Amino acid sequence: MKTTENSILMLIFFLCLIISTPAIARERVTELQQKIADINLLQSQLNERKNDAIKIRENLYHHLSILRTEIKTITTQKKIKTFNSAKAHPRVFHNLQLSAEIHSYIGQINQKIRSYQIGLDKLDYLYHLADDDLKIINTLTNLKTEALLIQIDAVFSEYLPEAHRILISLENLDSVDPVMIWKKIIRN
Repeated sequence: MKTTENSILMLIFFLCLIISTPAIARERVTELQQKIADINLLQSQLNERKNDAIKIRENLYHHLSILRTEIKTITTQKKIKTFNSAKAHPRVFHNLQLSAEIHSYIGQINQKIRSYQIGLDKLDYLYHLADDDLKIINTLTNLKTEALLIQIDAVFSEYLPEAHRILISLENLDSVDPVMIWKKIIRN
């Protein structure tokens, strides 16, 4: 009798295991499909922010060019040769300070562009992992799939806050010395 009970219990256990495995696999497939859709959306949003940042950087470079031209024109007309002389001329000095500030913003924008590209690369990598896992879901263990989902969530939490707009911290803005701007303009 004990052997029959044990056999029946073993049979029930294996049946439960066989029945629950496809259910778990279906749940994982659904979860991975949702993560892939989320990755595609976040990639699209980060790509838009990256393109926006590139346009902003181009506009800032354009404004720098205008300021540089104006500084050169005034310094040539007024025969300004030193930084101290440039400081004494309000328009030139203002343009130098503005140029320094624009350089600071360009530095922040460049960091954002690099950050967005890193995020896009990470998401692309995770997309391919998730897609590969979907293709071989029957051979995956739940632990491996769970680790992938955690990794995807970690990248999401890092990049999702900036998926809708570019965030620039004024506290981390590196200031550029107007003297350096002056030296660059005079050298060219």
